[in-house]
Amino acid sequence: ANLKVAEAEERARLAVDAAGLGTFDLDLNTGETITSVQFARIFGFEQPLSHNKYIEAIHPEDLHLRDKAYTQVFETGKLAYEVRIIWPDGSIHWIRVDGKLFYDIKNKPARLLGTLLDISQERKANEEQKKLITLVNNSVDLMAILELNGTNSYINEAGKNLLGFANDEEVKIGR
Repeated sequence: ANLKVAEAEERARLAVDAAGLGTFDLDLNTGETITSVQFARIFGFEQPLSHNKYIEAIHPEDLHLRDKAYTQVFETGKLAYEVRIIWPDGSIHWIRVDGKLFYDIKNKPARLLGTLLDISQERKANEEQKKLITLVNNSVDLMAILELNGTNSYINEAGKNLLGFANDEEVKIGR
């Protein structure tokens, strides 16, 4: 049985490492936090630090999001939020935190376990996509996306006006 537990733990550890997740375990009675090395690295640190050092790294304008999530975890049992963090070199990064509340035998909140993921690239890609969509939507030239079968799936406003489409439904059916 011990061997099976050890194997399951190793598989879980490999999956977490492969996904680039940092992990944390917060003891709500003592305030002690245990974090993985990957957790620390996502914050721009070489080694795990105290809980307060991680909180200090959260962008001041986003602290309220973290605080709100920590308030809600005691109502829902789930922790979820996205915030910016400031690395020691001053660069800004985005993180996603997900966790679950665990209770002791007296049904009192005892531990908060969870994961942390650097979502900076995802956020950057979303921002670039928004810029492109704005550019396409505001272009005075016809811009369209065609499906492989040759039907239009999108035409910007200038294109709709040029081709005489009144709405998105006419674009899709080709009038």
